[in-house]
Amino acid sequence: MLLGGGGFFYVNRERSQRIEQTRIAFESAQGEAIELGRAGKPAEALLAARRALQVAETGGADAAMLERAKNFVAQAETEVTAAERERALREQDATLLARLVDLRLRQMEHLGDLEFERGLDGEYTRAFHDYGADLEGEDAVPALKRIRERSVGEQVALGLDDWIRLRRRVHGAASEKVENLLFLAIDLDPDPERTRLREAIKDNDLATMLDLASPEKLGKLGPGSIFVLSAELWDRHPKHRPDVYRMYDQALQLYPGDYVLQYVGGNIYQDAGRFQAALAARHSALSLRPSDMRTRLFVGQTQWSLGRLTEAEGVYRACIAALPADPEPRYVLALLLVQLGDHAGAYASIARSFELHDTPEWKPDLLAIRYYVGQASKEELLRALATETQPLAIATYLYPLVDHPDPAKRDPEFALKTVLEYSKVMDLSDWNYLVEAVARYRLGDWAGALAAVKGRFKAPDALILVPNAWDFLRSAIYGHLGRVDEARDYYERGMVEWKLQTGGNPGAWERSDVMRWRREAESVLEK
Repeated sequence: MLLGGGGFFYVNRERSQRIEQTRIAFESAQGEAIELGRAGKPAEALLAARRALQVAETGGADAAMLERAKNFVAQAETEVTAAERERALREQDATLLARLVDLRLRQMEHLGDLEFERGLDGEYTRAFHDYGADLEGEDAVPALKRIRERSVGEQVALGLDDWIRLRRRVHGAASEKVENLLFLAIDLDPDPERTRLREAIKDNDLATMLDLASPEKLGKLGPGSIFVLSAELWDRHPKHRPDVYRMYDQALQLYPGDYVLQYVGGNIYQDAGRFQAALAARHSALSLRPSDMRTRLFVGQTQWSLGRLTEAEGVYRACIAALPADPEPRYVLALLLVQLGDHAGAYASIARSFELHDTPEWKPDLLAIRYYVGQASKEELLRALATETQPLAIATYLYPLVDHPDPAKRDPEFALKTVLEYSKVMDLSDWNYLVEAVARYRLGDWAGALAAVKGRFKAPDALILVPNAWDFLRSAIYGHLGRVDEARDYYERGMVEWKLQTGGNPGAWERSDVMRWRREAESVLEK
């Protein structure tokens, strides 16, 4: 009896110890689950909760502890499901907002292209449909509820402002589609200043729009509203485009972290010839989206406009490395290599571009580059020129005939005659004086060449000749006319820019059009 009583006491003590150990392990696992849940790690919290249940099931826990463990696991599973749903909704929010930004940029780049805007209208509809919001249904309340719950009402409303602007052009200002979207935008974003802006745009109230755009009030508008207002003034009130430039001069400083403003600002500065400002804005935009190759290409475009060809070449080669199947970087690289005098490299690049995609509007450049490398005859060039109606393509065909590195490939007399005749029937004012000046120079008509460039200190928008080459061209012209002082002044001016552009790597420019005109100027000055 004594032995049995002792054994009974021992067994009870062991059982009590196991229960206590189970309780400690259970509470530890459960505590870990709670902490993970608070830290926003529901999946890890669920694993910890399941470990707690396993401890309870294998450790001889009582019914109350088992029930508690099961309920805790069920709660953790619910939280995991909710977190997964929230993650999916966040992804949908991010996708919609990114698509609205993309549509905004594409709309700005195709202002006035009604056919393109019709297609863009359908893309807006699809963007919201994919989000799960039927904004064109008879009952838009569920869509509004979904957007409000996600706390993206203001951003979506700004996207609707862009869509309203588009639909006003596509469907008419009095369209029911326009009115419905305006109602939705105001409902989602009832901010008084933005409501005032929307009403002013609806009524085409120029005075109110200009008041909102004033330097004193612009800072009260967010970056999205500034874009909407600037687009309206740009498109509907062209006389007030100077106000748009003033808005961006201020807005880019107010919102340096807004990609859309920096991107659009870079574009309008580029179009205005404000290349330094364009480069600053485009660099800012690229810093905000370093993987966006289109933004990077635009940086290269502005560097090229500034005559910084080797830097632009680096940009284009980086784009090719990142997007080897994209034909555009290879195409623009080819055009740039022509100016650097690497015609073989230019042909290889543009040929690969056409292998990737046959782009009809690039064919004039392909033919001109083939002419540079001896794979196309002058007759082919002239046949293409005879049926061409696009000014830039005409320049593409004519310029090799006046400035081909091989004099035997030139025909300045034909080029001069053609550019003078074409200029009578179409607007070639952006670049015709360049072709005329170089043609007259090749023909020995120094006075005529000077007359063609006289007062023309802005390089053509068409990137035909590197800006730095102009000073050497003028130097050569003045030298032939015996005006030595002016010839030397332009030469020295050209050399200042030459040193700035070629510093550290002058060999890259050895075959460039700049170097050819520099040598031309030097040979005249030596005489």
